[in-house]
Amino acid sequence: MSSKKKKTPEERIKELQGKGEVFPASNDHIYKCIMTNCVLFKADMTYQITGIPKDLILKTYYEKNSEFVISNAIERGKRSDILFGIEGYVINYELNNKYSLATIIRNDDYLDKIKIDISNNMYTYDTMPKAIQINLNNFNHLNKKNVKEVFKSRDENGVVENVKWEKYHL
Repeated sequence: MSSKKKKTPEERIKELQGKGEVFPASNDHIYKCIMTNCVLFKADMTYQITGIPKDLILKTYYEKNSEFVISNAIERGKRSDILFGIEGYVINYELNNKYSLATIIRNDDYLDKIKIDISNNMYTYDTMPKAIQINLNNFNHLNKKNVKEVFKSRDENGVVENVKWEKYHL
């Protein structure tokens, strides 16, 4: 019985390059390699999407563990694509190649796990970082013409209930 070792994104990219194959940035290995290794790219992209100043991102950037704590026996391992912190924010990027309700629910679960982690970390409500999830979608599940959709907790009149989280779909 042979046990095949799972290749790292870098090993997979090198293998593909050796074959002369080209993959788009929406390929999971390519995406994770770019997003993991290019802090300046992440800073610029995050600024363009959220408006958080790029210099704040670059000065206060730190990696976060993207493996979430499993809360019950039937929950599968949860691993976010990209997760990092900056002063006042926890940022989660998810690359979604195909639409399914399961994808939306899974990403909501990731955002909920981040919010719970923040709540469990002894912050005061004033100093609690804002949780932001950025979904880079290779589909338009909302059938809208907007390139960027922003979701927040709002009432029926549009008043934002909780300013400590938001979710983007692009």
